[in-house]
Amino acid sequence: MKFDIEIENYKEEALSYLENDWVYLKESVLEMPQSEFRQRLLFYINKAMRYKSVQDLNKMKETLLVIFDLVCKERKKSLELEVIEWLEDIRDVLNEIIKNIKA
Repeated sequence: MKFDIEIENYKEEALSYLENDWVYLKESVLEMPQSEFRQRLLFYINKAMRYKSVQDLNKMKETLLVIFDLVCKERKKSLELEVIEWLEDIRDVLNEIIKNIKA
């Protein structure tokens, strides 16, 4: 059916946007000075980008919440605005995908 193809095309395109956002976030974090905080962010970013998380977007969302929690705790210190912007973009795209796939 044409409708099924459109839904699958939407899902593929949306997941591609989401993947790009994760890559840009990772690049932004890699530009941060070496620290335990940076390593923890990279650990969770890699976890969110794994195949299991892409197959289960709710699992990815849980990992994103952990990252947001880490960032909120660290925000008192110097944190690149770019990192926060990428996190917010990922959150928005992920929520949009989850909403539209369930519909």
